[in-house]
Amino acid sequence: MFTPYDELDYRILLKLRENCRKSASDIARELDENERKVRKRIDRMIELGIGKFTVVMNPVTFGYGIAVDIFLEIEPEKEKSVMEALIAMPSLTYIANSQKSNLVSIEAWFRTNEEFYVFLKEKLPSIDGVSIKSYALILRIHRDIDSWVPDPQSFGIKE
Repeated sequence: MFTPYDELDYRILLKLRENCRKSASDIARELDENERKVRKRIDRMIELGIGKFTVVMNPVTFGYGIAVDIFLEIEPEKEKSVMEALIAMPSLTYIANSQKSNLVSIEAWFRTNEEFYVFLKEKLPSIDGVSIKSYALILRIHRDIDSWVPDPQSFGIKE
């Protein structure tokens, strides 16, 4: 399998995953590599779209302790307006269409059960073209996208 990345890229990414504010010079020192080489690798990976450096906020620190996955069915001809309405909702952290474009999965966070209840019984049903198929309260998140790393083979590393 061809990959534009190699073991050094992988090791750099693991260091950045620990602390994305870590400087290229610190990473180079920790990996016993040339600083300029590490800096160029980071720039190249960013240019290739390997990821983005951003702050991932923890909803719990803002008092949002209730997480819910909600599964919707939407009328296909209203998809654009439904998506616009969903995107405008600040409590949603994830919105995705499934293979059947009329099925949508969302993740929402709430401070209280009452907020969740109002969202489920009033806000979502008020969006024209939306019906709620099911939902699940999330008790514990074991892995999220911010902790995911491709396997070493994606970097051409043989194990």
